[in-house]
Order: sequence, then structure tokens, then C-alpha cells
Amino acid sequence: MMPQSQPPEQRSIFFAGVTPVIPAETLLALFSQFGPVQSINLFKPWAGSKTSKGCGIVVFVERHSAAAALDALNGNFQWPGARSPMVVEWMDSNKQHKKARAQPLSFAMMQQQPQQQHYITMQPRPNAGLMMPGQLCIHSNGQQQLLM
Repeated sequence: MMPQSQPPEQRSIFFAGVTPVIPAETLLALFSQFGPVQSINLFKPWAGSKTSKGCGIVVFVERHSAAAALDALNGNFQWPGARSPMVVEWMDSNKQHKKARAQPLSFAMMQQQPQQQHYITMQPRPNAGLMMPGQLCIHSNGQQQLLM
């Protein structure tokens, strides 16, 4: 793996709008087309769940790869069965903290236990460049194809 020249928060993007049944391997194949991926965190509703929440975080090895994925996918790519195209944004931890502080807490919310986030982390495999069934192929002309 190449050394990372930028901190992870400058190479991380948030994604949403993924059909919950899409496996992490398919997401890895999609994002790897834009450059080497350090990790993918696909949020799960609970540990061991076979489906996801349809969102997560990708950390690329290089910032320019993250920028290329954001430019190509945000609002332009829609999964089969999804209601709308993917949302892909820079991961802004300050923005996330501000949102959390800005939301008023009701008495009922304060009584609840904090909900735990479950996710899986995928590390790229040496053969990640091989296309396999269930992976998404994006052709140079922009056409998208889910391999069966």
C-alpha cells in the first residue's frame, strides 16, 4: 500500500442512497475504479445484519481519487431498485458534530440509550481488479452494468 500523504479526513467521503442488499464487495469494486481504497465502512442496522443502512464512509489512499469518485457518482449514479441517485459528499467531521449539537434533545430522547452504529470494514484484496458476479462495472462511456 502506498504511503498516505494527507490525513484520512481529507481522503474520506460519505455515501448514501445504496440499496441495502448491495454487498460491501460490490461497493469496493465501484469505488476502486477511481483509485486505491484504504477502507470502506458500510453501516449496518445491527451486528451480523445481512443488509446495510445504505450508507457509509470510504477512505481512499489519495485525495484525488476521492475527488474523482465524488465528481462521477454524486447525483449521477443510481443503483437498481433505488428511489434516487447516490449522494456522495466529503466527510466533514466538523459538520457532523455541529449537526449533533444543533439538534434539540427532548426528554424522551434523553431517556433512550444511545443507539450503537454497526459497520463492517473492507480492506481491498490483491485481486480486487478482477470483475466478479455482483460487482458493478462502469464503462469508459459512462454506461453502468451490474455483473451477474
